[in-house]
Amino acid sequence: MKKIIILAMGLFYTELQAEPLKLPYTGENKQTLGVQKNKDMQKKSAPYNTTRVARQPASVDEVFKTLCSFSPDKKWSKKELAQADSYLNTLPYTCIRDQAGNSLIANALSAQMYSLALLIIEKMPYEDYIVCIYAAALYGNLEVIQAVIGKIPLDEVNDLLNFQDSASGATALLVSLQHPQLEIACELIKKMNKTGLKLANNRGITPLILAASKGYTKVVKALVSKLSSEDLNAQENSLKVTALLAALENKHYDIGLILIDKMNGIGLKLADNSGLTPLIVAAIQGYTNVVKTLISKFSQEDLNVQDSKYKCTALMWALNYQNSKMALELIKSMNKRGLMLADIDGNTPLTIATQNGYTDVVALLNKRLASKS
Repeated sequence: MKKIIILAMGLFYTELQAEPLKLPYTGENKQTLGVQKNKDMQKKSAPYNTTRVARQPASVDEVFKTLCSFSPDKKWSKKELAQADSYLNTLPYTCIRDQAGNSLIANALSAQMYSLALLIIEKMPYEDYIVCIYAAALYGNLEVIQAVIGKIPLDEVNDLLNFQDSASGATALLVSLQHPQLEIACELIKKMNKTGLKLANNRGITPLILAASKGYTKVVKALVSKLSSEDLNAQENSLKVTALLAALENKHYDIGLILIDKMNGIGLKLADNSGLTPLIVAAIQGYTNVVKTLISKFSQEDLNVQDSKYKCTALMWALNYQNSKMALELIKSMNKRGLMLADIDGNTPLTIATQNGYTDVVALLNKRLASKS
């Protein structure tokens, strides 16, 4: 049987798109913003006069260029900030965030003008604080996130942090993991409730699946500490990959062990859409410690599971990938029924081992098959 190349999950998960900074601006009617909004938050009054029109509005980019002329440096003096404040007070709100969704806060954070960003926050209405959160998650500024959260009543913080972009379904946490801004991600995890931590984007990618696929150990530990064992079983929409499979297929076996320790039996046996289970993937990759840990949590029948396409057990996969040491480990724990199972071509483990010249494997298989147990 030809070897099958394991899915390059790392490539798959880099496709997560974040579009939170292009939220539509709808004037005084804020209820049609491109974000799933909490009704209570829509009732809040804006601290900035969105109806003020002093002159023909400039574009967000034009306003930003003018602001940059006040200070050539990333750090602004009190005098320069006062000048920027006076200038912003002469502008309509469409110069802070326009109808195309361009945001002045994003420009400031992208240019690392953090003092200016904090000033712009003061000009934004309550219901647009989500734009600040997304921008800070994208460009990596913890101070901005803390400033915004500090302005919101504690009982409404999760309403803000759990918002999902209507185009991609991404939360600010998913945005911070994608770019990546891991310090921001860890801070958001501390502030968010379990409901928000489980939210997936439109493709079913949760923060845990994304962090596991990219090898963000610290983030995975933070998420696992707040999620239940059932929460760890979530599967991505198309490939049906769990966080554990994402970790193992991307060779992050240390994260795999963290997840295995916290997951229940159901999650440990979940397969992707090709029928590859964590045990099969670990056997292919040669992760001896992972395989031993999984064996300790499984019954003998669990070790006999075959993938849906080639009907291979973990033992057969190990032999086909020339992991004879892994095969020996599995043979010791499997029952006779599993040792005699055949793949789609009718090959048993003994057949495969003989064809590959694994004399030690052949000897152990013959011994096990001849025994009464």
